[in-house]
Amino acid sequence: MSFIKLILKNPFRNKFKSILTVSIITFVIILLIFLSSLNISGMSTVNKDISAGGDFIVKSNNTIYTTENEVFFMNESIIPEIENITGVEKAIPFKETYFDEGVFSYMIRGVTSTTLKDTGTKIIEGKFPSNNNEVLIGRYVASDLDKNTGDSITIHNKTYIVSGIFGGNYQMDFEVFMLPEALNKTTTPIDLEDIELVVVHVKNGSNIENVKNSVEELHKGKIVAISNVNESEEYKISYESINTITNYLSLSAMIFGSLLLFYVMLSSVNSRVRELGVLKAVGWSNNQIITMIIGESMVISGITWIIGAIISVLLIEYIFPNILFLDIVWDIWIFIKALIIVIIIGMIGCLYPAYKSSKISPTEALRYE
Repeated sequence: MSFIKLILKNPFRNKFKSILTVSIITFVIILLIFLSSLNISGMSTVNKDISAGGDFIVKSNNTIYTTENEVFFMNESIIPEIENITGVEKAIPFKETYFDEGVFSYMIRGVTSTTLKDTGTKIIEGKFPSNNNEVLIGRYVASDLDKNTGDSITIHNKTYIVSGIFGGNYQMDFEVFMLPEALNKTTTPIDLEDIELVVVHVKNGSNIENVKNSVEELHKGKIVAISNVNESEEYKISYESINTITNYLSLSAMIFGSLLLFYVMLSSVNSRVRELGVLKAVGWSNNQIITMIIGESMVISGITWIIGAIISVLLIEYIFPNILFLDIVWDIWIFIKALIIVIIIGMIGCLYPAYKSSKISPTEALRYE
């Protein structure tokens, strides 16, 4: 049997151990690729929609660490302040509240037909609310609650008619829009005197970063201008957490995978003492024996990477757009990183078994039972 055929055949002599090893390492590879893609795709989707159709948004800089005396609420007076800044074309205020429907909680915004266009969304079915008894729901709200145009929906003990369904902005597609007057009349747990966010449009030719800095100077430390994920602590913490989990998973995968592969390869060497002795007796060198064992380990590693990559792609293609509602962003580096990890696992797992196999004496091996 040729050298290459031996390398391809030997890893699967003990089918149970080999399949178990491939299955476990493949699962780890799937997790690595999936979490890494989730981080990149999630950040890309949110970055695209975080400015809500404008160039950036303005929010109160309140966090869980903000004391009661430091809490700052924006109101209508901030709109002319922002619009008077050089470079600002217009500032659009949004009042928000929320309502619960089963296990879900949805944001409600007060919008007009004009501000709807400024959010980057568009009506994909039905029409804009014509009175205070109608609402426009995001496409993902419609999907979650199984609602269509003309259906009724109850919000804070009041029944509204779904006049239409909108889409086009990942974050807002999970929300409900109603006329500002209708929102002011709802029974809500928050003060609707306050503005939750302001969408700011910058004039052509103006420097967005300079305008953002000028806006933040209006109420320094109390408001924040955001145009991407890294400028928002709530989003930044979430993505940093996923990165941390992915890094720990990578390390755990290398340790656990290496130990598992070490066990499988060592068992393979121990069960093939006579065979390895015969190979040395007929002239195989130590380097050839070591190369064969390393090759067998690389075969297992390569198979786990191929299977893991294929399954990951299939899962991402289905889960991201249909369940997580994310735009898919493919990054070849994620797959290269997974390949590097399985190669490291393969090398670490086979070093001692390869060394041990090279030290087998042909004479002792032929007497081995």
